[in-house]
Amino acid sequence: MYDRGVNKTIRWTLYTAGVLFVLAGILVVFHPVFALRTLSTLVGIGLLISSADHLVPYFTLRSFNLRPAWLLVSGIVDAVYGLVFILPSGPVFFAVLAGLWVLFFACARAYMAYLNWRLRAPRWWITAAGSFVMTFAALFLLAHPSGWMALTGAVFIAVGAFAITEGRILYGA
Repeated sequence: MYDRGVNKTIRWTLYTAGVLFVLAGILVVFHPVFALRTLSTLVGIGLLISSADHLVPYFTLRSFNLRPAWLLVSGIVDAVYGLVFILPSGPVFFAVLAGLWVLFFACARAYMAYLNWRLRAPRWWITAAGSFVMTFAALFLLAHPSGWMALTGAVFIAVGAFAITEGRILYGA
């Protein structure tokens, strides 16, 4: 689909994001009190980094095929959410915002799966399956915000596992 250098970059970006999400999920499950404030701040910082990861390629890549509009939109959404999570009131909104954020990226993943399906890319369904699981988890999180700690940990672990899986299967060596 892309050249070897782009595949490697995408793969390692997915690996890094996946590992960070799995670690954040484990932190939430085993240290819920500490995790409330810490996770909100760390996710805010991570989202600001993710925003740069989307915005820098959008503004520097010259080829339109490598520079889809969703990079700009997701970069802006990541920046806004990152700033909200870092603010002192961030933990209050964490469950709802995390659910909306996961739902947004589930939709982006669904769109990527659709594009890969149209391009007849092999294993496009892996991205579609990840999108389905992310959508289900996000809707469950939005419906039950009071149980957000364990659910957020599970959602983050699932999102991280899918990112790692996607990086390995779709963009592997």
